[in-house]
Amino acid sequence: MRDFLTALHNPEINKGYNTGFEKLDKSINGLAKGSLTVIGAGTGVGKSIFATQILINLARQKVPSLYIELENGPHITYKRLIQSWLEVDQDFFKEDNIEKSEQALKELQEYISVYFYTDLEMMKWGIMDYLNHYRHNKDVFLIDPLGALETKINATELLMEQGNLIKKLQEFCNLHRKSVMLTHHIRKGTSNAKKSSDGELLPPEMTIPTLESLRGSSNITNFAHSVWGLARNKDSEKKEAREKLYVSILKNREGLGGNYQLYFNEQTTSVSDNPTLQDLGYFKPWK
Repeated sequence: MRDFLTALHNPEINKGYNTGFEKLDKSINGLAKGSLTVIGAGTGVGKSIFATQILINLARQKVPSLYIELENGPHITYKRLIQSWLEVDQDFFKEDNIEKSEQALKELQEYISVYFYTDLEMMKWGIMDYLNHYRHNKDVFLIDPLGALETKINATELLMEQGNLIKKLQEFCNLHRKSVMLTHHIRKGTSNAKKSSDGELLPPEMTIPTLESLRGSSNITNFAHSVWGLARNKDSEKKEAREKLYVSILKNREGLGGNYQLYFNEQTTSVSDNPTLQDLGYFKPWK
């Protein structure tokens, strides 16, 4: 009991992983250890890019992670990782930069291991096996997205399977004190008025996530330690509107929450606390 209480009162042990986003790290104490975090958003908002940006930020802190990619495949995934790691735009991908890409991947693979599923039945049953296999040398895990299971499972079985997986993931986090992020789609047409932490009213045309808007929400949100919802006016004609990414803490068992504005960089497919010099028009990352 004394050892438990000593650990409980140790701020370093209780501190979560720094996401690399100062606003989130200060307000919710980072990405909690021993927790499952569900990241929900509509299609094209940027939940995968946001989640992988956290892995990139953790890699810069030398925190090892495993990325289980279920949807996009190697071409899109590695391109995004390289862009975010090097902070470069599309113009970087020319033949004379192959060696620079190779070096970037070597640096990334020191801390981020990426696994792609190719068989749907393997995907359905193998996730926990992979987490348990890598738990000895990985601290953070990303599963992207949960909805990839939908292609071969009927609706009733799907909700049951998702609920069972969510419960197993949270048990895995609790038992091994690991952090797991899981991306998930929200239902279409769900919105409500909210303000960011800066007091800005979000535009009415934006889809704002709620706990109820997550597909199979009762199974998914009940067991998760925290649920984050993302919103972005991705279809706006104005770049300054498209670049604003809002993060809403829909659930947190530690009681901390709020709504926060980050910045989505379309050129480098990355997310940051503040606009980059490129966003402000001062320079282009790669020529």
